[in-house]
Amino acid sequence: MSEDLLQVLGRTRVGRDLPPADLERLAAAGSVREAPDGEVLRREGEPGGSLLLILDGSVEVVKSNDDGRSHVLARLEPGTLLGEMGLLGSAPASATVRCRGPVRLFELPRDRFEALVSAGDAASLHLALAMARQLAERLARMNQQAFELCDELTRELETADTAKARERIHDLETFRRQLTDLNL
Repeated sequence: MSEDLLQVLGRTRVGRDLPPADLERLAAAGSVREAPDGEVLRREGEPGGSLLLILDGSVEVVKSNDDGRSHVLARLEPGTLLGEMGLLGSAPASATVRCRGPVRLFELPRDRFEALVSAGDAASLHLALAMARQLAERLARMNQQAFELCDELTRELETADTAKARERIHDLETFRRQLTDLNL
């Protein structure tokens, strides 16, 4: 195992708080791979099966619309985890992830992660905590955007003042309450 990998992993959010021995076991459970510009790392709708940590380079997250057009949701930089929902559950990829230039990744397959968990390895607990934090941050951003969209749509509908608009305002208020209940 390369000292370089341990140093790079140690600088990420995942590895920063790990004791050296835990970091070594985590690094040994995965592998580093290189991906060229344009390579698709995850395809929307397909199963994931592994966790990816961007070590160098960047990727873009692309989502397709019902009409087949796609748009970039995010650009992700080194230190970002990908595939945690597929690793922790069995959800297929919710978007396509494509390399923007050459990318170096740390990849941890599900079976190796589950082996660490089954063995009670502290490295798996730290990794799971890092994944939970990242998911919580993403959920908080998404909720904030949903609240802002509700406010914007409500303002637009209030100017219409029709029965249909009032019905949609009621739907938005119900949705806002549901979001609030989920965030308690």
